Amino acid sequence: MKKERFPDINKSNIYKTFKSDLSGIKLRICILIILFLLVNCFHISPLYEKQAFAAKKTNRHFKGVQREILDNGLTVITLEKTNIPLVSINIFVNTGSINENEHTTGISHFCEHLFYRGTEKRTGIQMKKEIEMLGGIFNAETSKDYTRFYVNIPSQYGFNALEIYCDAIKNASYMPECIEQERKVIIEEYNLTRESPMFIIQENLYSMAFSEHPYNRSVIGTKESIEGFRREDFLRYKETFYSPENLVIVIVGDFNREKYIKFIRSFFKDMPGGVRSRDNHYANIPLEKTIEKIDKKKYPMKKAIFTMAYRSPGIKDFDDVLAADLLIFMLGQGENSILNREICRKKRIVDSIAANYLTSKDPGLIVFSSEVPSDKIDSLKTHICDILSDIKQGKFTEKEMNQARKLLVKTYIYGLETNDGKADALGFYEILGDMEYGVDYIDRINKLTKEDVINVANKYFGQEYVVYIMEPAPKEDEEED
Repeated sequence: MKKERFPDINKSNIYKTFKSDLSGIKLRICILIILFLLVNCFHISPLYEKQAFAAKKTNRHFKGVQREILDNGLTVITLEKTNIPLVSINIFVNTGSINENEHTTGISHFCEHLFYRGTEKRTGIQMKKEIEMLGGIFNAETSKDYTRFYVNIPSQYGFNALEIYCDAIKNASYMPECIEQERKVIIEEYNLTRESPMFIIQENLYSMAFSEHPYNRSVIGTKESIEGFRREDFLRYKETFYSPENLVIVIVGDFNREKYIKFIRSFFKDMPGGVRSRDNHYANIPLEKTIEKIDKKKYPMKKAIFTMAYRSPGIKDFDDVLAADLLIFMLGQGENSILNREICRKKRIVDSIAANYLTSKDPGLIVFSSEVPSDKIDSLKTHICDILSDIKQGKFTEKEMNQARKLLVKTYIYGLETNDGKADALGFYEILGDMEYGVDYIDRINKLTKEDVINVANKYFGQEYVVYIMEPAPKEDEEED
C-alpha cells in the first residue's frame, strides 16, 4: 500500500499527516513502519490512451473527479468539494531517485528544496511569507519514484497559492547563494540520517535487495554528491524532468474549476518539453539468493531490530498489488493479524511485529519488521517462514481474510477524509500508473478472493529473501572486560 517517501524534516511548516499516542516499544515499531512506508515496475499508459476522465461509478470520496491532459502533455486532476472552505493544491513531478545514477544521487531531493528558494518574480522568503499570510500550510516530499509539492489553504486564497506554486515549478531560479544555503540544510539533514538506526536499516535493506536497480540508492544522496552539485546540474535536471509531460497538478476542495484550468492552460502553454520518465525501468528481477547481514551499532535500545524482505509487485501488476495489500494486512497489520497472534501472543517471541508493502513503480519489497531479543532472532525468522508457508498452502480462514479486508478499507478511507488526503491518493496513483487505481481501489479490494491471496503469496514468497539485523553494540566498559 502507500507509500515510501522522504519528507523534509527541517522546513518550518511541516504538514503533519500522522499522529500517534503509542508509547514504548509500540512507538518504536511504529517509527520503523513509517520509515518502510518511506519512496514511494510501473506502467504509465501512453498519453494518447489517457483521455479526459470524468468519474463513473466511484466511491463517494471521488465523486465528480475529472482528469484533463493539456496539449503539451501536462495532466490536471480536479475534484470540487464545497462543503468546507479549503482547497489543497498539489504538484507531482514524475521523477525521483529512480532517475538518478551514482553521480546524480540526491539531486531530486536537492531540487525539491530549491523549489522554495525563489523565482525572478519573488524571493524564497517572499514566497513563504505570502503563503503563510494567506493561512496556507505547505511542504514537499521526495520519494524514489516522484516528487510532490503541496499547499493546503483557505479557498478564498487558493488561486493566489496556485499562481505561486506554478511560478515556482516553472521558473525556479536556482541562484548560487540559494544553492549554498540549502546545501548546508541538506548536509545537516544527511548527518541526522547517519545517526538514525531506522534510516541505516532501510539503506542497508535496499542496497542488499537491489544490486542493479536505482532503488538501491538513498533518496537524500551521499555527502559527496550533495557537496558536489553545481547550478548547471540543477538546470540540466530541471530541463530534463520538470517538463509538462512529467507534471501532474491535483486540486481538491472548494475552488472554481473553470478559472483554475484556464489559468493553468495559459501559464504553461509555452513551457518547453523535456524527457518523459520511462514507462518501465527494470523488469521484475527476483531475488537470486538469500542474503543475511548483521551489524552492531550504538543506539538507545536493548533489543535487535530485525527486518526481512521479499520481492513485491510493481504497479504494472496492479491485480497483484491489490492482493498483496490484503495479504499484508492479514499477516501483520493490527493486533489481530496472523503474525501478531501467532508470534507475539501465542509464542511470545516478540512484543510486536509488522508487515508492510511499499507500492512502487518497479517491483519493490514486502518487509517484515520487529524488535527482538538477540537470542530469539533465529526463532523469529523460522516462525515467519513457517507462517508464510502455511499461507501459500491456503491455511487461513475466510474470516481472517475478511477482517483484514475491513481494516484495509477503513485505513484507505481514513486517508481520504481530508482534501489533502484525496489529492495525495489521486496524484500518487496517477504518477505511478493511473489515478483510476485509486478511484476504484475499494471496489477492487472487495472483489478479491482467497484464491487471489494464495496466488500472490506463492508468486512472491519464494525461497529467497533478504534479512538485515541491527544489534546494539556492547557498552565500552563491557568491551574492555
